[in-house]
Amino acid sequence: MSDSWQDSDFSFGYMEIENKEKVPEASKRFHRSVYGKESGKYLGEQGLFFPLFCLIFGFPLIGVGIFAVVTLQGDGQVVLSGIGFCFGGFCNFLAGIGLLAYFTGVGPEKGMMGRLRGDDGWDDYYE
Repeated sequence: MSDSWQDSDFSFGYMEIENKEKVPEASKRFHRSVYGKESGKYLGEQGLFFPLFCLIFGFPLIGVGIFAVVTLQGDGQVVLSGIGFCFGGFCNFLAGIGLLAYFTGVGPEKGMMGRLRGDDGWDDYYE
């Protein structure tokens, strides 16, 4: 009885609704899912726009800092090199974290900085 009507595939009529599970699709083309390093929880999605924008903005600022150290003298050298190295370095640091999270799929968890292993993060002193 392998050829019975119960074994054959049939389509639902227009009045009946087929109950299918929806598969989550990627929301955007250049986004990757990021998971926490310690717990493995889903943290969100990381795109390429912000890290690449930081790189495009940070490298010229570091170039300004190098230009200031090499060619300028006095207060201009201090101000431009400080702006170049501080803001350019910070932008490149953010870009590095974003690109690392994008390519590896692992990112830093919020509120996990400085926490010991096994510590749940709550203060038990005020109970």
